[in-house]
Amino acid sequence: MSGRGLKAVAMAREERTVNGKTSTDIRFFLTSLDNIELVKKSIRLHWGIENRLHWCLDMTFNEDYKRHRKDHSPENMTVMRRLALNILRQAEKPENKKQDSLSKRTIWFRENRQFRQTVLRLL
Repeated sequence: MSGRGLKAVAMAREERTVNGKTSTDIRFFLTSLDNIELVKKSIRLHWGIENRLHWCLDMTFNEDYKRHRKDHSPENMTVMRRLALNILRQAEKPENKKQDSLSKRTIWFRENRQFRQTVLRLL
């Protein structure tokens, strides 16, 4: 942002309690919006998308338990998992399958040659 459209600096405080322990995060945002309600709505929308994406990555690829920590490995693997997630979403499910979830699609990819070929054609 060049600063020409900057109208406000917003601060968001998030409190979260897990297993009886409370943590607080504070984030700052630069915005061209001047309506506080729109700023709050935009921040919630942004983090809602981030949280849903994280949940999908964790449920589909068990991401919370991945231990890529060296050099650029964490960022690279995140990009690869997001790419895989988007490709799996685009693929049509096999005709004989009733339940459809991203986790199921990863299993189908491993076990069903026809589905695997369908997914790989999307690349």
